[in-house]
Amino acid sequence: MKADQSSLYRQLEMLHLWCLETFENAPKQPMMQADIRLLAENIVQAQSAVAIALNTAEVKQRLDFLDVVVMSMTNVKSITKVLTEYSSSSERGNRVITKQQRVRMLDIMTRIGTELSRWRGKTVAMIINEDKAASLPQ
Repeated sequence: MKADQSSLYRQLEMLHLWCLETFENAPKQPMMQADIRLLAENIVQAQSAVAIALNTAEVKQRLDFLDVVVMSMTNVKSITKVLTEYSSSSERGNRVITKQQRVRMLDIMTRIGTELSRWRGKTVAMIINEDKAASLPQ
C-alpha cells in the first residue's frame, strides 16, 4: 500500500499541516524554536515510520516501526502540552498555541491514536499467531 493511501499516514499529514499553520508566526526565542523544531521532527519521524511499516513484510519489524510512531506521538503530545501551558501564562504575551489550536491538534491525535491502536493490535495478534504456529510440534 502506498503511504498516501493510508488513513493513518493522512492523519499524520494533517498533523504536520497543523504544525506548519500553528507555528508560522511563533516567537523567535531559541528555546521556543527548539521545541517547535523537535515537534516537527517527531511528526516527520512518525510519517516515515508509517510509510516504512506499510511496506514491511516482516511482522515483528512492522511492530517496531509502529512503536516508533507511538513514541513520536507521545513526544508530540508532551511538547504541545508544555507549549500550551507556556502560552496560557498571563505574564507572557507570547501566544504559541491557543486552546482552540490545541483542541484541533488533540482531535487529530485522537484519530491517529485510534488508527495506530487498531493497526498495532492486529500486528501483535499476527505475531502471537505466528509464535503459536512455530511452537506446534511438526
